[in-house]
Amino acid sequence: MMIPHHRPVYAALLITAAIFILSLGCSEDRTPPTLPGSHPASWMDQTSPDFHGTVVFHNGVSHCQSCHGSDLGGGKVHIACSQCHAPGVDSLCTRCHGGLDNNTGAPPLSLRGYVSPDSVPVGAHTAHLSATSIAHAFDCNTCHVVPGYSWDSAHLDFNIMTGKGTTDSIAEVTFHGLAVAAGAAYTHSTATCRLVYCHGNFSGGDSANTPVWNGHNQAACGSCHDVGSNPVKLGTLHQYHISLFGLECADCHANVVDTALHIVNVDLHVNGSVDRQVSDTTKCEGCHAQGTSGCTQCHGGVDNQTGAPPRGLRGETAATTRAVGAHTSHLTGGHNSAEQRCGDCHLTYTSVADSGHFALDSVAEVIWGGFANRNSGANWNRNANTCANTYCHGNFTGGKTSNTPNWTATGQADCGSCHDVGSNPSELQGIHGLHVSSFGLTCNDCHAGVVDANKSITNRSLHVNGVVDTATANPSLCTGCHADAPAGCVYCHGGTDNQTGAPPKGLRGETATTTRAVGAHTIHLAGGTFSDSVQCVACHPTYTNVADPGHFALDSVAEVVWGSISNQSGGAAWTRSTNTCSSTYCHGNFTGGKTTNTPNWTASGQAACGSCHDVGDNPAQLGGAHSLHITSYGLTCNDCHANVVDAGKNIVNRLLHVNGVVDTAAADPSVCAKCHAAAPAGCVYCHGGIDNQTGAPPKGLRGETATTTIAVGAHTKHMNGSALAGPLQCRDCHLSYTYVTDSGHFALDSVAEIVWGNFANSSGGATWSRSSRTCSSTYCHGNFAGGMATNAPVWTSASQAACGSCHDVGIHPSLLLGKHSTHAGEGVACYKCHYATLNSSDLISNPNAHVNGVFDVRFWTGTGSWNAATNSCNPPGGSGCHGRESWY
Repeated sequence: MMIPHHRPVYAALLITAAIFILSLGCSEDRTPPTLPGSHPASWMDQTSPDFHGTVVFHNGVSHCQSCHGSDLGGGKVHIACSQCHAPGVDSLCTRCHGGLDNNTGAPPLSLRGYVSPDSVPVGAHTAHLSATSIAHAFDCNTCHVVPGYSWDSAHLDFNIMTGKGTTDSIAEVTFHGLAVAAGAAYTHSTATCRLVYCHGNFSGGDSANTPVWNGHNQAACGSCHDVGSNPVKLGTLHQYHISLFGLECADCHANVVDTALHIVNVDLHVNGSVDRQVSDTTKCEGCHAQGTSGCTQCHGGVDNQTGAPPRGLRGETAATTRAVGAHTSHLTGGHNSAEQRCGDCHLTYTSVADSGHFALDSVAEVIWGGFANRNSGANWNRNANTCANTYCHGNFTGGKTSNTPNWTATGQADCGSCHDVGSNPSELQGIHGLHVSSFGLTCNDCHAGVVDANKSITNRSLHVNGVVDTATANPSLCTGCHADAPAGCVYCHGGTDNQTGAPPKGLRGETATTTRAVGAHTIHLAGGTFSDSVQCVACHPTYTNVADPGHFALDSVAEVVWGSISNQSGGAAWTRSTNTCSSTYCHGNFTGGKTTNTPNWTASGQAACGSCHDVGDNPAQLGGAHSLHITSYGLTCNDCHANVVDAGKNIVNRLLHVNGVVDTAAADPSVCAKCHAAAPAGCVYCHGGIDNQTGAPPKGLRGETATTTIAVGAHTKHMNGSALAGPLQCRDCHLSYTYVTDSGHFALDSVAEIVWGNFANSSGGATWSRSSRTCSSTYCHGNFAGGMATNAPVWTSASQAACGSCHDVGIHPSLLLGKHSTHAGEGVACYKCHYATLNSSDLISNPNAHVNGVFDVRFWTGTGSWNAATNSCNPPGGSGCHGRESWY
């Protein structure tokens, strides 16, 4: 928006007043309709010298106050200025200016009534406030301070109550947002703006462009930046790509402009950024291949093929230039470390056209990767050419964290620049000072895999690699003080109240249980009222020798790595900041336990009876049938767990508590026998009993009756038998028990374990998948010689044992063993050799002779013989078959 030349500061101060009091007097307090007139007829005419805004501008408003009140709030006539000039209503801007082309308040029309864009008060307001073919609409505040309402400070530049007008009625230009650029300014005398972003003041733009506010074609294509005729003006590699390869704007900015230089998306033009989209990537790939091989087309390629300079984008080759610097030593490695990756310091791209790859300033952004910034705070100072707080140059425990190597200087990674090498071992922290100063050890003695006795790096891959690699040059140097575990552990930690090596004391001499280093170590290692001792491996990795890899680190923090017992149920976690563990088996993360229990390592009373699982107060929490037995029958913990706890809830055998299993032993079996008789009659009290008395569901332990539930499934078919097979036994698929209290009978998860019997697993490999509800490789469903061994029937689906599902029935006799195929080819029916199982229609006549673990051979005439030992047969005489023959 540009600036009007002539504008009365208070152009419409009393517009509405004239409507009511044009011919009324103010000699006394009357109702508005009867007041005598006091304003001329041209009071509301902007072109008249009697226009109320002009009068107020020259004379002030003191003469208005007698009728309209001292604050112009209405007074005797009850007409206030705010009735026309209300606060916070944008559309009221148009009462004084604007309103013709749009309702923003921007001229036309101007304060003096100008409507032509040739006049400065109007100028290019409409072109800026409305979207055009080359740019989106701009807001008034791009060029002006926008008042909330007409009374805002600075909107009218004079003292409205007491003074006369002192303003030139010109709208000041104050650039904001997109217009702002270095030196942006408006010159009122020439009606021109200069150095504004919107008209060329940007990298590669025509910063000398000074559009005239009331001129024509001031934003023609090419006025703000070159469009191909002189690409050198655009900077960077525009000239190279346009002049040598004939690329056009649309080739690289297809989302902004088309091949005819028409803007296709005004929101992406004059928007503060350079938007890029390649119209045809093959034009790029002709020179720029994928990956690092394509990088060298623009930079790098001199002493390495990663794309890292030398050379720089402007051809730089000297290491003293920022573009080159220490790239080579980082990418190829040096005496002290292996090569680093581009991603350690920069974002990396696969293709030259990837979003974010290049910008007009040609500056490679330094975006630290996880390796360089592993300890946070990594920083690049472009002005000083230095990096700071990078892991690679000392930002690690015991390192020289204040090291700020200069990118363009030499000798920035000399030995000793990142960490001490023996001159001042206390800087290295931990117990370096003790070992180096007191015992005369050198770097090589403990880091033999990395450095030799002369402090020369022997394996670059183990230096500046994110870890502290230890290997003793001569283990006898350690064993002089440190014997094997656990006796040798107490030299550095532990040894006060136990000899396991567990604190107290801690590595720094801590002895109080309120310190994290000590905490509850003793109660865990020695055992307590509720459990036997817990081994170190339950919570930590364990080591045999002090020099074992991974044993110690510079931070002296013992890692918590959960063992199988503590993480038995999964999810075990240690929170160092709060000194708490959570989701550990030992403190309640098991079926029926208090899984949300989070004991505090440094506090007492964290394993009181009842803290890990209920002890009878709320048996529903324990799951399974606890609630029924405790609430309905009055049983106590001791009644079912007599080998673990007594009637007073005291643990009687610590080895059977917090041991990973639920140990059961009835204190008085007769208490159980009242309800649970011996199997199978007693089984139906908890499960089964509906369609058979074996105890096999239905019903399930939770009352399930549908065969589509995993608890019921095909139990009935197996236990009662069918037209194809006789009944099976529980032990074919499960362990079987005589009494409910037998060890192993029940567990809190109420899941019946599948333990295959000799019959079902006679061929080996039988498997049950609970997730898919299928069994596989069982004898009963095809895993036998000549059977369909891959058959995997679904336990909860019907028709899983249809005739032909376990072995061929004559359709493909070659699948069967021996001379089945020969006999089938001769038209010999199955029943002629298996008459004990089949009838003359080849249907099962005797289910007990089918799926019974043997091949039943019996000839249909009742004569003839089969020798199972030699697998040979002698068919019945006169059958026309053959004499004695071997089946195989």
